[in-house]
Amino acid sequence: RSRLKFIYPRGGMGIFCKKLAARIKNLGGRIITGATITGLDIRADRIAALHTADGGNFNAGQVIWTGNLPDLCRLINLPPPEVNYLSTLLFNLDLDFVPPGSWQWIYYPGADCIFSRVSLPARFGPMPSPGGRAGLCVEVTCMEQSTTWQDAEQLAPRVVEDLRKVRMIDRSERVMNCHVERVPNTYPIYRKGYGVQIGTAHAFLRKFGNLHLAGRQALFVHDNIDEAIENALQLLPHLPHN
Repeated sequence: RSRLKFIYPRGGMGIFCKKLAARIKNLGGRIITGATITGLDIRADRIAALHTADGGNFNAGQVIWTGNLPDLCRLINLPPPEVNYLSTLLFNLDLDFVPPGSWQWIYYPGADCIFSRVSLPARFGPMPSPGGRAGLCVEVTCMEQSTTWQDAEQLAPRVVEDLRKVRMIDRSERVMNCHVERVPNTYPIYRKGYGVQIGTAHAFLRKFGNLHLAGRQALFVHDNIDEAIENALQLLPHLPHN
């Protein structure tokens, strides 16, 4: 009988990203965040440069795209595939107690709950938590720019009430604070015929010799984080090395 085992970084998944960023910088790389790509220069079946909303212009040796596929198609003037993604609202709650049990996450598929999953981050690995307290991550899926997305903070009382309904908490006063995060394009939506549209887009994009697709959004697959890391490692042999 096989046993599934998770290897989780001490200090949380953010440590993985911080160490990766440090290695990039130590090798002379530069990391730019918060820059929205607004245009691509295409020359001889290669992406020669990227332009950002703040006026930035960057020459492109290799381009690895992990954003959503329709946005990439629009940037190169290709009719985007008619595919969609669910987005996720994360309600991060501070509790004045630690929920009992040994679970790490629980799914709630019923329509009587506004959320679809609840996770207890402190159980993923040894992380510092205030004594006798815990953080709870509650996920609510919706379409980006919907009323739910726009007015997420107004849903906090409903989230807390549904937590009480499923006996995660015994009363609303156990929640000390709530912080909402908006994460767009988290889950691909599979509809009949989507594979043909995705295949057509991928076939066209393959003609660009220095463009590489990776990750859940660009590949339109439901990958977990370990599969995303594996995907990145599989991509390495296809990149030129100086």
